[in-house]
Amino acid sequence: MIRKILLVLMFMMLNASAANSYMKYTLSDSSAILPANSVLDIRSDGSAIWIASSGGVAKTTDGGENWIRFGIDDGLKSNSVSGLAAMPGLVWAATSRSEVQEGELIPVGTGLATTKDGGAAWGIYEPNQAAYYGKIAYDLEITDSTVWAACFYGGLIRTFGNDSSFYNVFPDSATRAQFDSAGAANPNSGGFAPTLQGRFFSVKADTSHPDSTIIYGGGAAGIYRFVFTSYDTLPDTVYHAYYADTLLTSDQWLPGNFVISMGVQYLDSTSVLWAGCKPAGGGYIAISRSIDNGLTWQTSDPSYDLECWNFAFDGNTVYTATTQGLLRSEDNGQTWTNLRPSGGYVDDSNHTAYLAETFYSVAIVGNTLWAGGPDGVIRSSDNGVTWRVFRSYIPASQGADFADAGDSYAYPVPFSPERGTGYVRFHYRAPSTTKATIKVYDFGLNLVRTVIDGKQVIGGQEYDDDIWEGQNGEGDVAVNGVYFYLIKFDNGTDWWGKLAVLK
Repeated sequence: MIRKILLVLMFMMLNASAANSYMKYTLSDSSAILPANSVLDIRSDGSAIWIASSGGVAKTTDGGENWIRFGIDDGLKSNSVSGLAAMPGLVWAATSRSEVQEGELIPVGTGLATTKDGGAAWGIYEPNQAAYYGKIAYDLEITDSTVWAACFYGGLIRTFGNDSSFYNVFPDSATRAQFDSAGAANPNSGGFAPTLQGRFFSVKADTSHPDSTIIYGGGAAGIYRFVFTSYDTLPDTVYHAYYADTLLTSDQWLPGNFVISMGVQYLDSTSVLWAGCKPAGGGYIAISRSIDNGLTWQTSDPSYDLECWNFAFDGNTVYTATTQGLLRSEDNGQTWTNLRPSGGYVDDSNHTAYLAETFYSVAIVGNTLWAGGPDGVIRSSDNGVTWRVFRSYIPASQGADFADAGDSYAYPVPFSPERGTGYVRFHYRAPSTTKATIKVYDFGLNLVRTVIDGKQVIGGQEYDDDIWEGQNGEGDVAVNGVYFYLIKFDNGTDWWGKLAVLK
């Protein structure tokens, strides 16, 4: 189960990199295009929206119309960003990479980066807890001048103010001893968590209490609640919430011990802790909430089977980014509504669409809902009635795969109708205001599928919302091989391109 969770989390960081491997180009510092389509986290520092992506950190100050990208060229140790935290005047990011060893994909943490001036300069840190094999910081949190990071093999760590050192926060003395012992046995690692109690996926702070701060660490053994009356000391108390706690009745248990996400909802007179859980040694996939600081839990209907990666809150309304979609609840998680419109998240203003079902991140900034996942970023300022969509793509004039393709290309190539995105996109720039038809042919130039027929297009504008799901007109899945596409315009222009199916 641990290996599966790590691979799922690593897949979140890498799947768009693989799908967009054709994109061999360098973005300028400022661009109207996202640095990458895989977006793992969205945060606000009060003046800008920041995203963590597989192509670097990026920020926008104009609602997504333009993005400033930060990556290796700015000093970050990797362009793959696994975690993000922001507050006015301060942004932190966690970076990582992957490495193939003996045929297996191994996640490797590459450290942390921080900026106090909107990205003009970055400070780089490589603490041993977040810069080694399996030592990835998956989540970050900021409380006043203290920065917290949930690292898998590195444990839960923090740093104070301008201190360049990072200190572990252990749930108990036994976990500390095991960490030190494992480090002594493998000096190059600098210490690591050999047991589930020391491994963390998520960290959140509850700052609603006047005399203390609660830090929640969610990991491979449930949730630990650390209560601090002073940041620079050890926690005053530690409480452990976990599945099958014998001191509670079964309807009060955390539903699963792998806690991959958490969120703190602030209401008028209280705070609510939310958790996205997966089973480990029992339990089930579910979203759960606690109104008593993690002591007891109220779990959503397990039949929803929601794999939850992130939470956001707007008063009593809860939003969650899940593998099953972007969801909203108005009744404390008893029921969930999928926000996906019947036609998908389509942006008519820039002729693109967010087509993936999965979302990894969600945030409420002012009256605007932001969400990101493997297919870019979306936002809505009218409660989901209309959506803007922001994605990474190559301008059509740079993407043609051979001479007759004109201002068009298809991606990803090859693609599988059964794996990955499950479809191929056609990206093109209309030569004039006219109508467009897209058809797919096999290698013998036999018609396989008419994708669109007589779609109205505007001259000079880029289109990125037409797809082929790899099926013929009867719904049969296409066989492996090379295919050709024809984009035919009513003005007499014909563009041919090629693509490949590899199931």
